[in-house]
Amino acid sequence: MKTLLGKEFKESSPIEVIDYLKSQDVKVYTASPSDMEFKSNLGQLFLQVYDEGLSFEYPMRESCLKKTLKWFSFPTEKYDFLQDGTLLAICNDTLKAINARNLNFKVINSEVVTINSPYYTTFTNLDVIKSVLSLGISKISLNDYIMRIYTEEKYKAEPVVGDTCGFGINIINSETGFSALSVEHFILRYTCVNGATAHIQGVNERKNHYNLPAGELKNFLFERIDKVESSRKNVIFALKKSSDEPAEKYGDNFFYKVDAITGKQQSKDFFKGFDWKKSKYDLFNLITDKAKAYDVTKRYRLERLAGELIMN
Repeated sequence: MKTLLGKEFKESSPIEVIDYLKSQDVKVYTASPSDMEFKSNLGQLFLQVYDEGLSFEYPMRESCLKKTLKWFSFPTEKYDFLQDGTLLAICNDTLKAINARNLNFKVINSEVVTINSPYYTTFTNLDVIKSVLSLGISKISLNDYIMRIYTEEKYKAEPVVGDTCGFGINIINSETGFSALSVEHFILRYTCVNGATAHIQGVNERKNHYNLPAGELKNFLFERIDKVESSRKNVIFALKKSSDEPAEKYGDNFFYKVDAITGKQQSKDFFKGFDWKKSKYDLFNLITDKAKAYDVTKRYRLERLAGELIMN
């Protein structure tokens, strides 16, 4: 079953991404689940919406398909194995099972990108960018699923002898419901330009977009930026400590976690040739190096996994 993909930006200039976002024709419509139906035409998925005797068809992006499957926790990476009729039936049964009078669906350039609850709080990518411009934005990654903002470097340190790292901030947002708003440490190794994003429990929690008063997400953003700035020393200490810990005690756990991100076939090769007698810091470097080959979403998830390794 064919779906469409929006444009993807990988570590692009802020101006390029801002201009692109401003150029998009974005509309949000409301409809009852009973007036919505997924259909296919020559293998292409559409969302058909009925309104007062009229019907409207919107070509579907992959993000809308996955968001629909995600509603009741269907494994979104597995839908390729389904026959077209089965996939269509699952999507339509999902719509019928949603207990809501109305749903919002977002359309960009006449293509439907997501279906959200009416309780979903909108914090657009443009609004997030405008909110953090004063931090200094070096680059932005963006696709239909998430936006990842990289600030300019805020600090430099050598947590491991001979390995200089720059430290900044990552801000993550999703307009389509695939990620909470979060503020995280970003670590960049100069020697090989590998990056990771680190989460500190209790410091940079994520805030979901659901059922919040207007303005609360923006307030959360500013609060977390201040707390991340004040907790950077914890990340540097964890990096130093990781060079003395063996990687092998994390093996089984991280095989499973990488498999969940990349898929079984690619995960088999991910750790190929790695010497598990090396340190946790070496494992961190392997994950961040391999992450560079993936799309924006998977790269972020892998680099966040690397940060999780360091902070545990």
